[in-house]
Amino acid sequence: ICPALAFGNSVVMKPSQFPPAANFLLAEISTEFFPDHLLQVAMVSGRAASEVVSRGEVHGVSFTGSVPTGKLVYAAAAENLIPAQLELGGKNGAILNDTDDLEGAVTQIIGAAFMTSGQRCTAISRVLVHRDLAAETKDILTASANAMRLGPGLEADSDLGPLCNLPHWTDVCATTERAISEGANALAGGFAPNRPDDGYYYRPTILGDVQHESIAGQDEIFGPVLSVLEYDTFDHAIEMLNGTQFGLTSALFSNRNDLIQRFLAESQNGMIHVNHGTVPDNNMPFGGIKKSGVGAYSVGPTAVNFYTSEHSAYVAC
Repeated sequence: ICPALAFGNSVVMKPSQFPPAANFLLAEISTEFFPDHLLQVAMVSGRAASEVVSRGEVHGVSFTGSVPTGKLVYAAAAENLIPAQLELGGKNGAILNDTDDLEGAVTQIIGAAFMTSGQRCTAISRVLVHRDLAAETKDILTASANAMRLGPGLEADSDLGPLCNLPHWTDVCATTERAISEGANALAGGFAPNRPDDGYYYRPTILGDVQHESIAGQDEIFGPVLSVLEYDTFDHAIEMLNGTQFGLTSALFSNRNDLIQRFLAESQNGMIHVNHGTVPDNNMPFGGIKKSGVGAYSVGPTAVNFYTSEHSAYVAC
């Protein structure tokens, strides 16, 4: 929204139907600084928004959401040759190969996995750990997850807030149960601590014995669920890291420069981190490849190109 406004565009926001209040508040605040109707909110369905795009009354579309809805938006934009920028899902992996500070690395991974209860497209949802470090890593992950306190997000002593709504809570419960039925071992969590009418909470979950092809190794759960996969060679780690339909962000924890250079060259993700969790910097381009996104990255130089039109001017003197 900010880059679009900064380059002189008017904006219509279509928020999620579940947490729209922040968008309405932003629009209300904007009236103190901007002309009326420069920033507007439209509470419509995703399909209705796609129909608005297909009418050709907009000059660009920036979408964040699911892959199925993203396809609808992209098709509607293509029909009228409207530039589109999509940020979709992710099954983000962190390779833990070697480190002088294992607890520090795991702390980074836990923070990136469970921030906003895992309801973040850049959340780490897979840890690919070298077999030599696997036992100790799982012990630290388990202890960290078990120590987390659930509670309302605005309370200072809460480490993990609730999931956003009942359908999503139900989906996280069902997907995790299926992962366990497929052979994953719940080292921590794996259950809801209460009935949904007491809050849509889900215990932070660490899944061990996860197979790469399983639902826990492939599907975006979008909740506080972290899968642990083990490997023997770095080739295998890279193969598993890239072996999903997504390509949003990834991380490597290692002190070896040769592996760092390989990771930078071979990780099939739009954003990559070394010895750091997958928390993005607002000054860096943001976006993914494969089914994680398409079009110009938001933020950075590509945002300038997306929110403006380039002209070649010929002036005779």
